[in-house]
Amino acid sequence: MSDMNISFFEDLATKPAFCFTSDIDWAPESMIKEILNIFSQHGIPLTPFITHHSETIKEHYKGSKTRYVGLHPNFLSGSTQGSDLEEIITNLVDLWPDAKCFRSHLFFDNKLIAEEFYARGFRYDSNLCLHLQPNLVPLQHFSGLLRFPVFLEDDTYALREKIWDLSHVKDFLKTPGLKVFNFHPIHVALNTPDMDYYESVKKDVDENWKRLVFKGAGVYTFLVELLEYVSNNPGLGVFYLHDLYSFITDTAPKDVIESQARVLEKYDKSTIEKRVQAVRTDYDTRDGKELYVTSRDFNLREIEIDFTINCIREKTNANSQKIIPRILDIGCGNGYTDIRIAKVLKAEIVGIDFSKEMIKGAEHLREKSKGEIISSPIFQVGDVRKLDHADNYFDVVVSERCLLNLPDRDTQYNVIREFHRVLKKGGAYIMVEGTLNGLRRLNELRLKVGLEPIPDRAEYNVSSLKFEEKEIEEFLSTYFKILLKHHFGMYYLISRVVHPLLVLPDQPRFNARINKIAREIAMHEPDYKKIGHVMGFVLEAI
Repeated sequence: MSDMNISFFEDLATKPAFCFTSDIDWAPESMIKEILNIFSQHGIPLTPFITHHSETIKEHYKGSKTRYVGLHPNFLSGSTQGSDLEEIITNLVDLWPDAKCFRSHLFFDNKLIAEEFYARGFRYDSNLCLHLQPNLVPLQHFSGLLRFPVFLEDDTYALREKIWDLSHVKDFLKTPGLKVFNFHPIHVALNTPDMDYYESVKKDVDENWKRLVFKGAGVYTFLVELLEYVSNNPGLGVFYLHDLYSFITDTAPKDVIESQARVLEKYDKSTIEKRVQAVRTDYDTRDGKELYVTSRDFNLREIEIDFTINCIREKTNANSQKIIPRILDIGCGNGYTDIRIAKVLKAEIVGIDFSKEMIKGAEHLREKSKGEIISSPIFQVGDVRKLDHADNYFDVVVSERCLLNLPDRDTQYNVIREFHRVLKKGGAYIMVEGTLNGLRRLNELRLKVGLEPIPDRAEYNVSSLKFEEKEIEEFLSTYFKILLKHHFGMYYLISRVVHPLLVLPDQPRFNARINKIAREIAMHEPDYKKIGHVMGFVLEAI
């Protein structure tokens, strides 16, 4: 765990990561073929957990794909896999020697099972079901195993929900965190509507099972609807379970790393509009009602917002009752920054974002905060590349990690020109965006103390287009007077260097007390050697 890929792990704090699995459960070969065909048709990876020899599995998962198969031991009384724990594990390991992951039948679990698997070289499992729980992350088990909880399992769903309409769970799908699904071939093939139906037909299941298929809504219709949802949202991350483990622990094999590189290469070679669509899709699949849906680190987010509010106050004398500044927040996300501004400043606030889901979230947060706000922000779906506002209209423009998500440098510069156009002469542009220089300085320090560098971007964060500080300052100087350059280095020092070193071999957590302390210290001493990939500018339109 000391080589944890923190960047990937942190990304689960803001967006979902999908992984489909299947407990084979002694299903007939034709049923196994059926579920593999469904996933192949949709181009979505499936991790099977095997109970017995299957020629279909053997043929489908050969070569480099053997690592994608897990074991499904049955430790219950009367198991056909062996007479005791060690014999059952031995028989299954002999069945599939390349397996490094397991999930027990009925999630049966105890200390001895976990320790025995770890002793045999297994490093992760999926032996826990946390039904429809948001914000799931891998769990560090005492045995040394990394545990990937199941988010939705078909038979549990059939017992608890029984509503085979994807709209019933769509809000859950948009929440951040792991989304590990488990579908059994037998339930998919039979289109099981509930467990009573399954119990009534399971004794008759054989290779002629099609006569037993339920003719209505059930597991099969639900799975197909779910796969179509995932297929139609290309911004979603969909992984084999093994690749999730590899990314998080920085042990990805060469072909997986090459696959990651191809995702970035594909984005880089896409047209401008396809890049924009990819990022929009990403945000449209998130839950805008989640307070920190656009941020990985809520303490840092609050520091950035405090900086923004203080700068607005200084530039507009907004504490005066006579002055009602007009504020435009570009790329406002779910409007959380604007809600915070509206709680302390009387202003005309407009927030614009290209994601409909983010704007829905912003409207939700505004309604939820009605009794606390002294201004009422207006939220609009719009394209920041061409603002629908008059020249010289706003007193303040704010962009907080908006330019990062734009498709190329020319677009970034054109958007900054738009900001200048809608600003009054002498108006303020509060810019909180990413710089490559700050990231390099942070990584130089991390490397000196034995920590892995934080990547500039990855396959799950393709649009992070940061600035070179000298280059952006030269461009900004054409349109603005640079009044202030502000770094958040003290927070980065404690949260990205000290905190990881303290918790090794475990991974840092955003809600750890030390991050709260880092935030409090940064309020008094904000900078340390300009480290950190986000910095703030206060600019005056000329």
